[in-house]
Amino acid sequence: MTRMLLSLILVLSFVLLSVPPSIQAQQPVASVNLDCEGPLDIPVFPGSSKSGSITCTVENPTAFSEKIEIEVDSGDLAHSAPGSITVAAGESEDFQVSVQADEGMLAQSLSLTVKATVVELNGAPPPNVAEDEEDEIINILQYADVSISADLALFSVDVGDELSIEFTIQNYGNAEDTLKLSTTGPFDEDSNSADFTISFPSNNIRVGSGQSQTVSVLLKTPNQMSSNAMQEGSRLMENFALELIVTSEFSCSDSTGCISSSLDTVITLEDEFVESDEDGQSGSGDSWNSLGHGGYMNVIALVSVFATVALLRPIGPCERNLE
Repeated sequence: MTRMLLSLILVLSFVLLSVPPSIQAQQPVASVNLDCEGPLDIPVFPGSSKSGSITCTVENPTAFSEKIEIEVDSGDLAHSAPGSITVAAGESEDFQVSVQADEGMLAQSLSLTVKATVVELNGAPPPNVAEDEEDEIINILQYADVSISADLALFSVDVGDELSIEFTIQNYGNAEDTLKLSTTGPFDEDSNSADFTISFPSNNIRVGSGQSQTVSVLLKTPNQMSSNAMQEGSRLMENFALELIVTSEFSCSDSTGCISSSLDTVITLEDEFVESDEDGQSGSGDSWNSLGHGGYMNVIALVSVFATVALLRPIGPCERNLE
């Protein structure tokens, strides 16, 4: 009897040892899925928010509640995101990842990494490592800002001569830009276009971020004065308004136009006043004398030219791209 009992115990032990693991009690296994909607775009022009965010979704595909830790790597840029999220069995949760940049940063693309790791399964440490990771792109957006300046804004030149006006253009944007040069005028005090010939060494100039370049515009003056010229002593004078304009090519769009900056200048065209011996009259008869005192009239004309420039000038100074 004892031998039979011993044999039965040995048989039962063999049967238990041969039972597949799947039939034994199953142990819970942690799992997580992570998905983020990139890229993350950040405007950095002066006055902007200098921040951007994306939405990420973390999913718990198991039959147990999970506590999921969130880790974010945004390089040298500051960021914010939840430290952890508890997700019910078979459910998913959304969360925001925000990144803060610095004003005026150079336009560039940077890396962003978001990682989700299960740290608790049904309130206990998980029996396995369960994690998922997403790599996204941070785009530091380009913006445009330009200016134009010169040491002189008033110029004098004789009829039939050439005049070179030197000015400086500056790219205050955060990326290299093509700056387009143009002019409005010269216009006389009646806003009529004058017979000047204008030429630039190049109408389009590439300028790096934070860089400037000195440019000259060449003017060939008319060969004679118009009937609006004024006599001042032995000279005939006439004032003309010329506007120099620099425009950011990057900024131009059909909806918002272009970002530009302008410089107002005044050109005084001069010529010798030659008296005529005919009938003892000077110049072209009494027409010059009818203008009154030359100096007084010259001041009035100069004021008129500046008023014309103000009317012709585009509204507002250089604007920044807010897109």
